[in-house]
Amino acid sequence: SAWLAERGYDKAYGARPLARVIQEYIKKPLADELLFGRLANGGHVKVEVDGKKLGFQVLNLSHGSKKILKEDTSARG
Repeated sequence: SAWLAERGYDKAYGARPLARVIQEYIKKPLADELLFGRLANGGHVKVEVDGKKLGFQVLNLSHGSKKILKEDTSARG
């Protein structure tokens, strides 16, 4: 998505920062949800962008859906 491209690209380093962006904004929050949160019992996740926030819509088949937002706290904003 454009959100990832904006934060994961640097003129000097190309797309190398992309791995760090994915780690910080997707992998870490999802790992927390898998271990301690709404995904502890499984479910499906839809990643979406809401303005400057990256959001996860957790679709738990037995409990409906819930939206979790991860604010962009990067200096680039």
